[in-house]
Amino acid sequence: MNVFANFDVQRFGIQPTTTEERGDIMIEHGTWSATFQPKAAGASGVSAGGTYLTIYALLSDGSVRAIRDTFNGMPG
Repeated sequence: MNVFANFDVQRFGIQPTTTEERGDIMIEHGTWSATFQPKAAGASGVSAGGTYLTIYALLSDGSVRAIRDTFNGMPG
C-alpha cells in the first residue's frame, strides 16, 4: 500500500521527548501527529500519530545529518 499516493499529509508535527548525546551521535525520541487527507474528493481526513526515533551524526565538516529515522503508528 502506498499511503502517500492516496493521501495528502496535513498538520504534521513532532514533539521530541528525549535526546541523548553519545560522542558524535545524538539520539532523539518523541511523538508525531498528522492528518491524512484522502485525495478523493469529499473524503474526510484521518488523524494519526505515534512515536519516532531519529539518530543524527556530526560529520567531519561540522554539519549534522540524520543517519537513521523510523516511526510507528498510522491512521487506524
